[in-house]
Amino acid sequence: MTSDQLIVAFALNLANQGPVAATGLMVRIALNQGSAMTEPVLARFFDGAGGSVLRDDMTLAPGAGEQLSTEVMLPRLAVEPLMVGGKPVLVPVMAFDVTYHWDGEGEAFGQNAGTFVLGREQGASGSEKLAPLPLDHPNFVVNRPAARTTAIRRVL
Repeated sequence: MTSDQLIVAFALNLANQGPVAATGLMVRIALNQGSAMTEPVLARFFDGAGGSVLRDDMTLAPGAGEQLSTEVMLPRLAVEPLMVGGKPVLVPVMAFDVTYHWDGEGEAFGQNAGTFVLGREQGASGSEKLAPLPLDHPNFVVNRPAARTTAIRRVL
């Protein structure tokens, strides 16, 4: 975190586990604070509204995979701090939406979309709860970053 923004670096591993090529594959991402990523907002994102296109018009052969690595940023000015113990914190949520097509019978459209809450590991590694990110420091590096999947997802 800098005085201006939260920067999240990540790698997303895509794999085609189906018997035919996935074509027209598009990957979209969105990052915001948890309170702004409500179920209705995420449903609209999964329907194609908002977010940023990370990659478009990719093709993955059956059994093939590709890793996408990049950074996404959230301006601090866009954050409405959550107060915990009298201190301002941030609980970021990142959403991914991967859509694709294939040649064959049926609808020939697929989607795999999901959300992750981001934070810091606390206590024993792998505990279910993550610590939020403090906003009372102008610059902050998360030394034990972590992500947990949420129940909000769509698989077609």
